[in-house]
Amino acid sequence: MPTDEDFQKAREILLKVASGELKKRRCGLIGYKEFWEEYISDTVEQPWGQIHSKDIVELIGPITSNEIKAGRPPLNCIVVRSDTKEPGEPIELVRNYHHRITGIQFSYNSWQEAQEACWAYWRDDENRNNETGADRVFFRSPDELGFQHTAHHAHQVLVNRFERDTYARKVCIDHYGCKCMACEFDFEKIYGEIGANYIHVHHIIMVSRAPMNYKFDPIRDLVPLCPNCHSMIHTDIENPISVEGLQKIMKNVARLVRPKAH
Repeated sequence: MPTDEDFQKAREILLKVASGELKKRRCGLIGYKEFWEEYISDTVEQPWGQIHSKDIVELIGPITSNEIKAGRPPLNCIVVRSDTKEPGEPIELVRNYHHRITGIQFSYNSWQEAQEACWAYWRDDENRNNETGADRVFFRSPDELGFQHTAHHAHQVLVNRFERDTYARKVCIDHYGCKCMACEFDFEKIYGEIGANYIHVHHIIMVSRAPMNYKFDPIRDLVPLCPNCHSMIHTDIENPISVEGLQKIMKNVARLVRPKAH
């Protein structure tokens, strides 16, 4: 199972290719062998072999699911076969797979359409700058991007484009503060300086269920949550628990485990 660092490293390679920063034989695309050589360039040498195709899929599959959940184009579309300039699997198969994983149906009808959307998104200075910005409140670690690994599975937190927008996060946190709205955990109080301004934000209304003319409001629609509460709220991908519902669950559990007075 790839580690958080593995996902972070692989995703950064994909972003460099999509943005045009890393140019291979085909600008904006990278072959499986090229990707592998870039990925292991600073590690113990592992010569390319077809066996590593599976390793690459294990890396870019979860990354792509996370991109789709965040409202961005799928990054797997730029990792291609040398003969077709497309990924090895039909787009219909990949679309159905990620629909099962994310509950979201991406709209691209061909790999070329997905590639063009990917290039347009990541070559936009605002999107790229937001991704690599130094804002302390803006999270970029693999755990916060949705990869939380256990021995048996990867649980992915839904993180949409509003939750990742730096301005929206700032407005939300300026209004509510950096304390979890569900459990009231305050990272700075527990961890001091290293916990200052650290918090997730959660979009209360699922974007996929909002009306077409829905007007997003960072104060009304976002709330700060600690990573644990954010994960628990999204245990059911199709029907996230409300903040109030999670608080009720915690109170009920606390009541059950409270020691009896003698």
